[in-house]
Amino acid sequence: MRFYQRLYLLLSLTIVVTGTSLAASHMPAPSNTTVDLGGIVATVNDDIITSAELQQQIKIATAQLKANHITIPPQHNLHQSVLQQMINRDLQLQVAQHNNITASPAKIKTYVKALAKRQNISVTQWRGRLHKQGLTNAEINKMVHDQLVIMIVQRSALAASIKPTTAEQATIKKQLQQTQQSAQYFNLEDINIALPNRPSPKQLKSAQSTATQLISRLNQGQSIKASQQIQVTAMGWKNENQLPALFVSALQGKQAGDIVGPIKAANGLHLLKINNLRADPTQTPSAAQIEQMAMQQKYMSALNQWLKTLRNNAFINISTT
Repeated sequence: MRFYQRLYLLLSLTIVVTGTSLAASHMPAPSNTTVDLGGIVATVNDDIITSAELQQQIKIATAQLKANHITIPPQHNLHQSVLQQMINRDLQLQVAQHNNITASPAKIKTYVKALAKRQNISVTQWRGRLHKQGLTNAEINKMVHDQLVIMIVQRSALAASIKPTTAEQATIKKQLQQTQQSAQYFNLEDINIALPNRPSPKQLKSAQSTATQLISRLNQGQSIKASQQIQVTAMGWKNENQLPALFVSALQGKQAGDIVGPIKAANGLHLLKINNLRADPTQTPSAAQIEQMAMQQKYMSALNQWLKTLRNNAFINISTT
């Protein structure tokens, strides 16, 4: 059931939206201004995207893919994907600016706390990881501000079109039941020992030594706390389709209580603690959960259509040099 596994990575907080809903007609009028494209990769109405901005976003995207154990696509594909996301971002921020939508420092602070809590780390540790990606505090605050503003714009534009019908909820329920009948489920805790992109032999040896110590502590029933080097994530119940391939292969034949690893991945070494496993989930999603899943699916469909409309009404020029 991949359609509800990864919906916009950071869209997790509920924000109350007020004011009139936004339509594509609220976009600034397309501009025909000619701009020298030296160092500029795209023009979006009156805004530009520079090569330096694109490279920074590619760097961030690469780090996020590694953190989520997702295979990094070929450089050209990644370049194009990130650029298209940046164009979509700029279009939505232009809608926000045109409608005087912003996010207060208090909302930014609350959102950052929620993001850190989801990862079982402190705000300082959360910011520290972004610092390692080359971001300053000002850049982090700007990134979070833009994400919050885009969430408000999207919810205002799409609120009237994402209420799922009874038939759509019935379809979701049937799909869930089919998945539950065929999947092996694992209740996991992931312990990630961070490593740089190209660790030295000394760094790798140190991480392996740390992994050995952690395995010993886990086998003694001790809990592991997150630190700057160690990230602890309670993954909950996941089936094989919801796990990275390298985790699935390592979990084959394992039992509840086993400690699996260390598993070497792009972002370091991983230890998997199997809290429990089952062939079929015992908890059937509630009606509210099914409605939420159907709403998320409908939301993504409506979002894609709305972004397409925004792009059709905008002046977008991508440099081919």
